[in-house]
Amino acid sequence: MKRMMKKISVSGLAVVTVILISGCGATPTPRVYYPQKTIFSNGVTYNPTWDGYNECYGYNDQANAKCYLKDSNGTSSEVVKVLEPDFWVTLDSFIEKYTSSDELCKTVEKLQLIPGYSCTSTVREQLLRKGYYKKAYNWRLIDKDTARTGMLKRGEIIEAYQEGLIDKSTADLYLQKQSIDAAQRQVKASQDQADAARRAASAAEDAQFYQQFPLRKYY
Repeated sequence: MKRMMKKISVSGLAVVTVILISGCGATPTPRVYYPQKTIFSNGVTYNPTWDGYNECYGYNDQANAKCYLKDSNGTSSEVVKVLEPDFWVTLDSFIEKYTSSDELCKTVEKLQLIPGYSCTSTVREQLLRKGYYKKAYNWRLIDKDTARTGMLKRGEIIEAYQEGLIDKSTADLYLQKQSIDAAQRQVKASQDQADAARRAASAAEDAQFYQQFPLRKYY
């Protein structure tokens, strides 16, 4: 099994040095503080906890990373911790990174990130959950009607027009309505602000009155 990856060595209790293993040489990077979400060289995000281990490796053909305890001779011992990937964070980073679902799923399947599940369906669901209708449409994961409905609901009128999902006259109507709605929201916001100012002024006047003429108790 091929190691890819990010070798992570602990220095002290919380400060670690990250070293990328590539070919024959190692390139050190600035010290960072852990634990925190960490993207290994295979593109997978993990959540190290640093409980008793000081070296972790990810792989390009499996999802889990393996962590070892380095002995006094500098030799890694047996595996003492297995890190499972932060799947949704990893998937979101892949969605940003790749330009097609085919390319993304090829990596996902190689890493065995979602064994037993359809990568294409999972990516589609995540894109729709995030509101990325344009990308889902360009990646051929949704139909034209779904893309148009979703994008218009999100106010992505220009984008829908550019994708050929609506014609110019329809785009103009939506833009006009969008402009009217924005103006109405602005008017309402101004009215709410004025009402709040009036309430604050009234409360201040009441406080000043009661300070000048305090209520007396009668027995």
